[in-house]
This record gives sequence, structure tokens and C-alpha cells, in this order.
Amino acid sequence: LLNTIKPDFSYIETNYQNIIEWLNIQNLETFKSLEKNNRIIIEGGPGTGKTTIAKAFIRRYKSLHGVYICWNRLLASTIKNELNLVGLENCEVYQYISFFSHLDPEHKFITFDDFQNSSVDLLQKITAFLKEYRNRKSFVPYDYIIIDEAQDIFDKGVSDVLNSLTSITNSGLENGRYLLFFDTEQGYNKEMRELNEYAANISRFGAHFILSENKR
Repeated sequence: LLNTIKPDFSYIETNYQNIIEWLNIQNLETFKSLEKNNRIIIEGGPGTGKTTIAKAFIRRYKSLHGVYICWNRLLASTIKNELNLVGLENCEVYQYISFFSHLDPEHKFITFDDFQNSSVDLLQKITAFLKEYRNRKSFVPYDYIIIDEAQDIFDKGVSDVLNSLTSITNSGLENGRYLLFFDTEQGYNKEMRELNEYAANISRFGAHFILSENKR
């Protein structure tokens, strides 16, 4: 921790090639297809490079208006700070509940308490709100959405968010641009919440990659 000791780590997430080299992925041709897909689903545990890829994705689309969403408030704060430090200001960053508070500041449709337990009622409220939100004259879809740690919110309307907010025609799952990360092994009550089923359903719409090697 002494300020006289200078780190020799000079990695910068400037493009996917840098990430490929840093992660030391052997099948480069397969992984390069990230650059040819607008809908990317990446499965991997802690330390496999998911957040690094997210920051590179944001840098790649730095001229577009996007949003990064996760369930963990600390992670959201960390990502927001890191993006601000490098001037990537076109990507908004929100914790999932805060994202809905941003869209619905008066909480006419959804409240904080609605998110405490996943339920059919919550999903119905999210669907109703997104329908109303899309009908506003001011509605403009995001150019891209990044969902990190999706296993925490698979059953809290993630599919509706992607479908509604990345497409002017309400078909974002099929033709929008998004990057989704998940690791069902980290999800609480994964069997009861049917996390693998949610993951399989979303994975049908994009390129699904698995990162299995810890890079930390």
C-alpha cells in the first residue's frame, strides 16, 4: 500500500481483443463473435471476467445511450464511479429497484415493498408499468441495456425490461441490443425460483457464452 510502490499492471479495457488476451481464452474465433452479436448472454462465476467485459461493452458503445442495471447497490455504485472516472457518461447506472424509481419517481405503479418477495403480482405490476411507460410521448428506447448478476432478478421482470426498453416495437428480446450476465449457482433458492428455466428462456434469443475459468 506504500505510495512509493508503483503497480506494473497496465491493462485497459479498450476493446474485446484486449479482453480476450487478458482472459487468456483459447478459442478466440468463438469468443470474437461477441463483436458480431447484439444480444449476448454470458454465464460465469465470480472472477471470470464478467464485469470487465461489461465495461468494455460500454466503451465500445460509448456514443450510444445505455443503462447498466444490477441488484447489488454497492456494485452499482462501484461501476458508476469507474465509468465516471474514464468519462463514459452515456451509460446510466442503477440498482434494479432504483431503476424503477427513476422511471416511476412518484411510485404510482411499483413501490419498494413490491420487490421484497417475487410474485405474480410484482410481474403484473412491472408489465403494466412498462406498457404505460412505453405509451408516453417522451418514450425513447435505450440503445442497449446491461444486466449484471441477473440471477438475483430473473424472476423480477428482467425479460419485460429487455423486451420493452430496448426496442421501439416492444420486441427487444429478439432485436434489441443487450448484454446479460448470470450465475445461477449464486442465486438464492435457485430451484424454488426456477432460475435455470429463466436463464434458458432468455438464452434462446442471443449468443450464450460460458466463462468457466477464474481470472482473479
